[in-house]
This record gives sequence, C-alpha cells and structure tokens, in this order.
Amino acid sequence: MGGGGAPSGGNVGGGGGAAPMTPPSFNVVGASSTNQLAQTIGNQQNTPVQAYVVSNDVTTAQALDRNIIRGASL
Repeated sequence: MGGGGAPSGGNVGGGGGAAPMTPPSFNVVGASSTNQLAQTIGNQQNTPVQAYVVSNDVTTAQALDRNIIRGASL
C-alpha cells in the first residue's frame, strides 16, 4: 500500500557570517537578591490605618449613592 517515509529535505542549514544568537533576557522571579514582597509589605506598615468611621464619611457615601441612583434612571 503506501510507504510513508519522511520527506527528503531541501536546503537545510545556515548561511555563514550570521551573528551568534544571544539568549533572551527575562525578568525571572527569584533572580534578584531583594525580596519585593517583603519590601511592599514593609512599606505598607508605615502608613496609618483609619480604624473609625465618622458621620461625615457616612453622609458623603449616602450622597454619592443618591447621585448614582438619580443618574441611573431612564
């Protein structure tokens, strides 16, 4: 029946005088000596956290919600 072999190749090979290929440069995780996650967490601990809500915040949020509801009507 059919004898399927690999097709014979044509001109395979490189021309002379080409510059050597340089490997790509990737941003690999863990290649750096600094720990970016630890730096980010450490920098966030320096910022103060608001642990309370004042009436002005609630009033402002309610006003923003009312504006959204008014603007969303047909």
